[in-house]
Amino acid sequence: MRLRRRHVRRLGEVPERHRDTASRQRQEQRAADLHRLDAALLTFHRCCLPCCHRGLLPRAVPRSECLVHYSLLSNMFVIDKLIIPGRRCGQRREDLVDHDARAGSAGLGLDGKRVLLTGAASGIGRATATLLAGLGAELVLVDVAPLAEVEAEVRRAGAKATTRVGNLADEPFLQALAAEEGIFAFANCAAVFSREGWREDLSAEARFDLLMRINVRAPLVLGNAFVDRMGERGGGFIVLVGSAAGRNGGGIAGGTPLDYAASKGAVHTLVRSLSRHGVGRNVLVNGVAPGPVDTPLARGLPFAPSALPLGRMGRVDEIAWPIAFLCSPAASYISGAVLDVNGGAFVG
Repeated sequence: MRLRRRHVRRLGEVPERHRDTASRQRQEQRAADLHRLDAALLTFHRCCLPCCHRGLLPRAVPRSECLVHYSLLSNMFVIDKLIIPGRRCGQRREDLVDHDARAGSAGLGLDGKRVLLTGAASGIGRATATLLAGLGAELVLVDVAPLAEVEAEVRRAGAKATTRVGNLADEPFLQALAAEEGIFAFANCAAVFSREGWREDLSAEARFDLLMRINVRAPLVLGNAFVDRMGERGGGFIVLVGSAAGRNGGGIAGGTPLDYAASKGAVHTLVRSLSRHGVGRNVLVNGVAPGPVDTPLARGLPFAPSALPLGRMGRVDEIAWPIAFLCSPAASYISGAVLDVNGGAFVG
């Protein structure tokens, strides 16, 4: 039988309708990648992060309005890249709390997620609260000190916040926190430091007991409770803040009180123990061990910041970013790790 040429298909030739479908799928994938990259670029731009020598797509620029930032996710995308010089854009750090920063939360997947944060009134905890708000998280702020100011900052960022004011050494208050529902991530930044003059109204034994209740027992009780609750809901993230003092017994500066160093060493061990307890239920537990950070607590320590490898103490936002990362699905294959954030002052 004789066939017309139009009825004969060459071997390996793809029908035109199939080519159209494949082309349309590639266009849809590219559009989706562009949207995700643009959202991530906006986050990096708002936070004034340094950029690399590759990874920026021109079509993502109009919303971020920045020609120097890039997305860490871009290497996973099927899109072209533009080689540019690496530098900072100079955008002011305060823009982190802009409403538009919430558009960048796609990079960490925290938009609308409920995060319980202790020690939120000042220092590292306050910086973490502000950052998480900029990333779209819904916050439960906990501290023994008033939380009105940080709550106002969070709300200015367009995020929701509730406050819980109380002492973590108080058992009823601790159990009430452990009963909080719908927690996606728990970050423990609260701690006390037994510097000279702290709680002189108590005996040495009572001061030690109080410090251990706040620095160790509180994260243990809350972490254990949230491992169970998060496991029932399909998973979650827990981050416990330790210290370089828990790594080497005396911190980077030296002269760290023995009880504080011991408590932070216990926190690092607690990270590993909780990780073993939770990882099988998709609850990932990690820690962050800061070196000297420019907070009122550290300014009285007997050392010169110029002696540190970077010649300065860390900033609170430089600790907040690792905490936020470990609270997010971006850290979905990390568990049982204690991340040293000390500017290279302690390596081990």
